[in-house]
Amino acid sequence: MSLTFHFDFADPVSRVLDVWLRAEGVDVTHAAFEFAPPPGPGLDPSDRAWLERWEAAAATSAELGGLQVLPPRPPRVPLVPWTRKAHELVCLADEHGLACEARTALFVAFLDEGRDIGRVDVLVDVGVALGLDFTETKATLDVDRFAADIERARAAAASRGVVRPATLTRKDERLEAPAPIGELRRFLGEAAREA
Repeated sequence: MSLTFHFDFADPVSRVLDVWLRAEGVDVTHAAFEFAPPPGPGLDPSDRAWLERWEAAAATSAELGGLQVLPPRPPRVPLVPWTRKAHELVCLADEHGLACEARTALFVAFLDEGRDIGRVDVLVDVGVALGLDFTETKATLDVDRFAADIERARAAAASRGVVRPATLTRKDERLEAPAPIGELRRFLGEAAREA
């Protein structure tokens, strides 16, 4: 099955869908798709669009079998951070076989703990907790080693019609979450039959 999951750590719907896909045993290729990419301003956490994503994530979580993956309220943060460097940390972690663990840790760091995952010092702490080397992690993030990869992933997604995170794509089709469970299962079933 050739599915790509375009996601972002600042998007609660992405987290719910990521957990559900893993629980269902669905193999996907993860592709970074920043919720609010630079150079635009970070999102105000009281912004209606972001709060609606939180509400949609909670509703999706309930529909997908009551997955308890989000705290009851959004994180109390001054801004919803840019996440490019967080995605870069995942690229580095992938070189060490820790991409899945890094994704989980970054979702938790922001959505549960309210940590600013746009800051290098916070990301270095997350990386070191995963077992990555402090110096390599800091140097990688300081020089934007994987920034071009993240930008290319977004451009490739946009060329496929992706406009926001928590979108699944296969061939020329896409499904944006939140989506009803029936639509998700249909989309995944069609992808499995094509494999």
